[in-house]
Amino acid sequence: MGNNRIFTLHAALSLILPLLAFIVPNLHFYVSLGIAFYALIFFSYFYFYNQIKPYKPADGITAFRLVIALVLLVTIPQDILSPVFVFFIIIFAEILDGLDGIIARKTGPTKFGAVWDMEIDAYFILILSFITVFYLNYPWWILGFGFMRYLFYFIFYFLKPEGAKFSKSLSHYSKTICVATVLLLALIWIIPIKTGLIMGFILLALLVISFLWESAFYISIRSKTRKR
Repeated sequence: MGNNRIFTLHAALSLILPLLAFIVPNLHFYVSLGIAFYALIFFSYFYFYNQIKPYKPADGITAFRLVIALVLLVTIPQDILSPVFVFFIIIFAEILDGLDGIIARKTGPTKFGAVWDMEIDAYFILILSFITVFYLNYPWWILGFGFMRYLFYFIFYFLKPEGAKFSKSLSHYSKTICVATVLLLALIWIIPIKTGLIMGFILLALLVISFLWESAFYISIRSKTRKR
């Protein structure tokens, strides 16, 4: 199975699995376990399928961020972690995100490492948004932070030209919004819900702009290619 098919299946399951919590509202914890189990299977398979040699320390740090998210996913329903502790754990994971980038640049970045980091980031945000909706009682649209990347995957699958690279402005904007999203999903644990909703609505709008900008960027490249 090629990586394109793997990613397509992964995107579909990443959208479907969290929605099961709406269908079986009294079984949120079991849905959480299902999401965690699936993540272990997919990311383990994806890593070893690509036969990463030699081992890159940055990839291990990236994987540890996923472990942190999965631990939160299965422990938060048990109500054994304080909100402040969860906040600092998420911030710690975000610091690791910056650290793995620094290490990757020093040890030599790889194409796999870039994809690995992007996929972990996306699933990390998906898990945090799922937790926010089902265990902090935030409205359903907060899941948009986690779903957006996978929804637009199906658009980008057809739009994205082979080897297309973002402009610096688009790349910086997308990275800033990604970091801001994680910070918001951390802050939600220690700020009033009304403040979280206002900030969430604004940031979700900015996230939509990011993906629409990407779509316009790909369309522009395709139109230029056809004219040649």
